Amino acid sequence: MSNSIKLIEKFIDEYFNWLRENIILENGGEWVEITTPFIDKSNDLIQFYMKVVGDSIILTDDGNTLDNLEVAGVDINTEKRLYELKTVLNGFGAHLEGREIVIIANKDEFPLYFNNMIQAILAVDGFHLLAQHKVRSIFWEDVEMYFEKKKIPYRKRDVGGRSGLKHRFLEILNYGEIKTKKIVGIISRPEKRIINSTIFAFEDVKNTIRDEEVKRIAIINDTERKPSEDMINALYKYDIEPFLWSRREDEISVLVE
Repeated sequence: MSNSIKLIEKFIDEYFNWLRENIILENGGEWVEITTPFIDKSNDLIQFYMKVVGDSIILTDDGNTLDNLEVAGVDINTEKRLYELKTVLNGFGAHLEGREIVIIANKDEFPLYFNNMIQAILAVDGFHLLAQHKVRSIFWEDVEMYFEKKKIPYRKRDVGGRSGLKHRFLEILNYGEIKTKKIVGIISRPEKRIINSTIFAFEDVKNTIRDEEVKRIAIINDTERKPSEDMINALYKYDIEPFLWSRREDEISVLVE
């Protein structure tokens, strides 16, 4: 055996010793609380629970991972997102029971499924880092679900602009108590590039949407990052009213008046 392999084996032994020293067990009766040295996106230690039933082990996160995602503004309660979530969990031999990530396995396979539980939690925790196009798609879903929940009449509208490009908006219809039709742009992340693109889209279709009673609104996903004052002022300069997603319940009148 070469000296390099012996040295690396020594490092691995040291890692295993460190891991053992930093996994904390706390007796909670039937369940044992396990705190690992691995951290999630919030820099909290990954924690889950385990009990032994006959020849089986049961591992659960007690619903904490999905709760943390919701706090971060990620709603997984749609058919598409639940499918993605279940597919990810299935790859680790895990499944959902209510809101809990659960693994049930033979106790002889404990090392594999202990590791799989940590990986499953980390994978689901990483849902907030979805590719940008998925983030945009998911935020559109959130806005549409909100409109439907609040019974706000709307439709998707693709509008051609002077440039020859088509831009997608949500159009709130002047129906019932809603007196003014509104054209809504969706800003999935408050970044200068996306703000500028949204302003361009509104300006590009200005001659297509000629109705003087149309109000222009930009719904901004500010759950993880707040737009700067310059971004807000830029929207106002072009007669686009910013609507912060975090304040949607307080400012719903902007949408329905």
